[in-house]
Amino acid sequence: MPSHSPQQIMEHTQRMHNLKFSQVFPHYVVKIQKKGGVVEDLYTIIHWLTGYRREDIDALSQSECTLKDFFRNAPCPQEKYKEIRGMICGYRIEELSDPVVRMARCMDKLIDERSKGKSMEKVLRY
Repeated sequence: MPSHSPQQIMEHTQRMHNLKFSQVFPHYVVKIQKKGGVVEDLYTIIHWLTGYRREDIDALSQSECTLKDFFRNAPCPQEKYKEIRGMICGYRIEELSDPVVRMARCMDKLIDERSKGKSMEKVLRY
């Protein structure tokens, strides 16, 4: 797979920073449910990664909060997110240098794994 140019990386970073959590959260709900999972799994993944409680996630999913603010203001960011590896959306997670983008892509990966049927124990193995 070809690597991304510095310009592409910069544009991707800017796009990710400006995305609103309220725009992505409904897609995560659909992804989990589509494969027979439960929304509670989504809350568990987000809580594990960020420390946000369910009521916080619900409030943020109805707000104008960007992904940049969502991750930068996380009450208890999971340090083990740095151990998550693999490809997601054409990017190798371990090569992403921007912490907001990396956490967002880690969240994508964990949600993908759960939606594909991996047990929560395996998804949160890090």
